[in-house]
Amino acid sequence: MKKQTMPDIVIITDCPAVDKDAALSRLAAAGAAMRHSVNAGLSADNILASLVARENESSTLLGGGLFFPHARFRKLGGLSVVFAVPEKPFPAGNGENISLICTLLIPETAPMPALKFISSVAGCVRDSERGKSLRDALRSGDKEMLYGLLNLEDKKILLASDLMNSDFCHFPPDLPLKEATRRMNDQHNAQVVPVTSDGKLIGELSCAELFKLGIPDFFSHLKSVGFIRYFDPFEKYFAVEAKSVVGDVMNRNIKKFPPDSTLIEIVFAMVVQNVPLVYITDMDDRLLGVIDRTVLLERIINL
Repeated sequence: MKKQTMPDIVIITDCPAVDKDAALSRLAAAGAAMRHSVNAGLSADNILASLVARENESSTLLGGGLFFPHARFRKLGGLSVVFAVPEKPFPAGNGENISLICTLLIPETAPMPALKFISSVAGCVRDSERGKSLRDALRSGDKEMLYGLLNLEDKKILLASDLMNSDFCHFPPDLPLKEATRRMNDQHNAQVVPVTSDGKLIGELSCAELFKLGIPDFFSHLKSVGFIRYFDPFEKYFAVEAKSVVGDVMNRNIKKFPPDSTLIEIVFAMVVQNVPLVYITDMDDRLLGVIDRTVLLERIINL
């Protein structure tokens, strides 16, 4: 079981901004200097443009003087947060004044930590005593006090990377379908197998989908098979199977999860969305591991 990754936090203790535009420019510059932004090659201009675009879609003012500009970035390695308390509150443009700014730079594939962080900050601000303490911590740059107020202690949570099986069967797209089905039966007894090319996940081969190869579209709407009981779907199946490769029949509509997905996200996909095999990939779609229901139960029971 891995520790929860703490967000990177920068506190601007001197923010002389007098309007939203000036504040966003200052925050974008601070965000660009953070390690995840540097590693992702994000400049202050990149960040500012994304923050402004998100703000133009809909305001991120949450009330109580709290301003939450944020944007998602594809190659960002982790949640980055820039706090600022303006020297003087300035107009938000909706009749309120902005007195606390929390800017979030969010990895595109992992929005959940940001949602939890927003919830923690908003909950703190709603409590007048904790809200005052939060502003005091930010003005003094006291991160330890900040972590305590926001309950950001390093809790252990169960992640997809803890649950996944890294030793898994996978097929290349040019593998003959006849050979693929033989391997699924003889070697792995697998119902679903990922299809990869140069290590990247591009699809999956499913027994359920293979059985549909020779079935006409109207078949799924029939209430009985009485008037077509002599129809042989496998006549077409064998014709297709004889000349096809995995890439011809694989399912390309697949769900991918980053390694820091939580247990509840995996369970939701399997139980509610009926996903038989969960794929764990990195930001470049490289397949890191898989989770099926058997693996999930085994990992949980043996933790």
